[in-house]
Amino acid sequence: GKAKNLVEEAYDCLIQPHRRRRYDAQLQRKINGVPAAKNLVLSRYQIGQKLSDGDRTSIYEAFDTHLSRDVIIKKIAAERLRNAEQLALLRREAELFASNNSGHLVKILDFDAPKGIIVLERMASNLASLSKPSGVDSHLVYELLEQALRGLDALHSQGLAHGRIDHEHLLLDDCNQVKLSVTPGVSGIATALGPTASTRYVAPEMLNPGIFGTPGVAIDLYALGFVMLELLVGKGFAKKVNPGFSSKGGDSQ
Repeated sequence: GKAKNLVEEAYDCLIQPHRRRRYDAQLQRKINGVPAAKNLVLSRYQIGQKLSDGDRTSIYEAFDTHLSRDVIIKKIAAERLRNAEQLALLRREAELFASNNSGHLVKILDFDAPKGIIVLERMASNLASLSKPSGVDSHLVYELLEQALRGLDALHSQGLAHGRIDHEHLLLDDCNQVKLSVTPGVSGIATALGPTASTRYVAPEMLNPGIFGTPGVAIDLYALGFVMLELLVGKGFAKKVNPGFSSKGGDSQ
């Protein structure tokens, strides 16, 4: 019955390859012992491979030597820490992501504002990993949408926007549950439109507030709608939904 299905789902989650590899790596560390590390971040995190380097943050793999677990570290660009208003926003975001219990915001495990360091739980993948040329099953898309909306509700209820809703910032944990990524300092809405943002994720009010009104938290809902449509329709989404969209995501009209 229902209990059996829950057990089977839990078992499937436990034997997912990425989870298995991570468990094996952690087990090996425990067997061999964690080597003495120099220059630990915040006195406990051993920095690993750099995953990305952007204008706002640099992202690294890391290992928590106190609790023997893999984590992610986001290092905020120094120039963004000199602005008092930006720093206050960072603190507010960190407190929300650390304390929220919705289950759909990535957990902040540690935060050092002066150093611009955010330590996060490590996630398995993102929504892009679920994409299929023929589109994703509608029932799964519905579940993903519901989970993403729960995460957005946690932010929006505090007057914060996420500001970077796309396939890469909608993350998946080991059981394919959606969690919203931490986007430091973006939730002020005014900064949500970046120079590399695909126009199909950008709400009309971000492009022309004079015509469409003042941007608010609804910009996230607009972006989420397009993300879910892309998952549902699959390859060639732009041509199927609106021939006016170019293949690079911009609006040719």
